[in-house]
Amino acid sequence: MCVMAAADGTTVVAATPHQMDGLHNVCSDDISRGIDELQRHVDQRGIALQIVPGGEVHLACCPGWELALGGAMTLGNTGRYVLVEPSGAALPPILRDALARIRGDGVTPIIGHPERNPVFRNCPEFLCSLVADGNLAQVTAGSLTGLFGGKTQGVALDWVERRLIHLVATDAHSPVWRMPILSEAKPALLSVLPADDVDEILDERPKRILAGEHIDIPRPLERKRGWLRRLTLRVQGLRCARRGGASVLARK
Repeated sequence: MCVMAAADGTTVVAATPHQMDGLHNVCSDDISRGIDELQRHVDQRGIALQIVPGGEVHLACCPGWELALGGAMTLGNTGRYVLVEPSGAALPPILRDALARIRGDGVTPIIGHPERNPVFRNCPEFLCSLVADGNLAQVTAGSLTGLFGGKTQGVALDWVERRLIHLVATDAHSPVWRMPILSEAKPALLSVLPADDVDEILDERPKRILAGEHIDIPRPLERKRGWLRRLTLRVQGLRCARRGGASVLARK
């Protein structure tokens, strides 16, 4: 997977194993040790790839105050940003409170793959309100290219266009399926956003997050489209995915 990521143009990867989901209870110390060991292997093979620590924290098992106790690994281990995965059965008031607690600890939550979460799919305006609260949102590259189906692709592109999405990640699990390939998402992004905004999502914003720096959150746009516009976005995304290819970014 590291070879594939480097060949795709990626130079920095945040490894984000599941944390606190009741099944993969990986502690931060284990993540740090694993990252160090993997980086040694990568360096020995001459792969031009830097791996930094992170975690994907399951919010149903992690009240915000646990972050202050070192229970979750922040992205880049800077203490500024944490990737969270809300339960698909989370109640909106409880989820909002959990995110507020995390922000109260000085950590900005990044909501992982909301386009595949029924909590947000069934109520997109809830995601809009959470972004207005100061949370960030990240979609999976495969959602933009149609890997998870046309409906998910249409939702992802719609939210990107509305400035509800701030980051794109591979959410890589395997060298065979859901691979560490990010470049294929770029044409889909360019179908709904100006090139400067796409570069911000794929390059500049990730750099600042991994460095623990402040980022400005764009104001979400109001929804002014119905099913016909979402269908159009889906078709645009499919056309971009078929064209394939994207310029290699220096850093993702």
